[in-house]
Amino acid sequence: MKIKAGALIIALSAATIFLDSEIASATVWQVGDLTTYAQAIWGGVPGVDAGATLLVAQFDNVYASQGAAIAGSTSGFTMIFTDTSAVLNYMPSIGPYAALTGNVSNPLSTTSGAFGGDVMALTFNVDFSDAGLLPGTSGLRFGDLTLADFTGTLAPLDGLTVRQFLGDMNTLLGGGSSIVTIADLDTTLSDLNASFSYGQFATQFAQDHLVAPVTSETPLPAALPLFATGLGGLGLFGWRRKQKASAAIAAA
Repeated sequence: MKIKAGALIIALSAATIFLDSEIASATVWQVGDLTTYAQAIWGGVPGVDAGATLLVAQFDNVYASQGAAIAGSTSGFTMIFTDTSAVLNYMPSIGPYAALTGNVSNPLSTTSGAFGGDVMALTFNVDFSDAGLLPGTSGLRFGDLTLADFTGTLAPLDGLTVRQFLGDMNTLLGGGSSIVTIADLDTTLSDLNASFSYGQFATQFAQDHLVAPVTSETPLPAALPLFATGLGGLGLFGWRRKQKASAAIAAA
């Protein structure tokens, strides 16, 4: 029975390793899985640019509860946009990435340069996806995707969801410190905003650094039931051998 127990453990271990390798495998994104817009599209021309058109149509609905779109940190500085005309006057923002140096409301520009516009664009990508207003055949919310496979100074980003990353960006924008610095970001933030451009394609950045969330509803690998069947067979075989041995002892 010790041999059979060993076989049982090996089979269980193999099943676990197989399942874990399936869960850890990278997501391969397809056309139409999700939709995101860069800040130039959110701040583009309504009726021409899809992001600006959506912003004008749904801004009041998405931000009805708080009355404004807000970026930055409540423990630091924030910028507030109360309507779409203010957003469109501000975006796309230009200039070197930097933090805010004061609170602003409906600004035409800020000390944050393009960083503020990219954080605002990521805010829209997350919030409008949560509201079900950014089309995608995957059924996933953009904010729930996980960042992966960064190296160097950006390695601390691995394992964060997009919405957690947005929280860190708001902290940096507000003048606080986080697991990375503004200088570390380079094009990461703008690449993230453009990762599912118009829903027409997934960029290389998306393929390299964005992973679908793993949930309890993740389908089991097709081979796993075979392991279960084999384990059941081993158990039944061992039970029968034990019964036969007991019967032979009783007959003697």
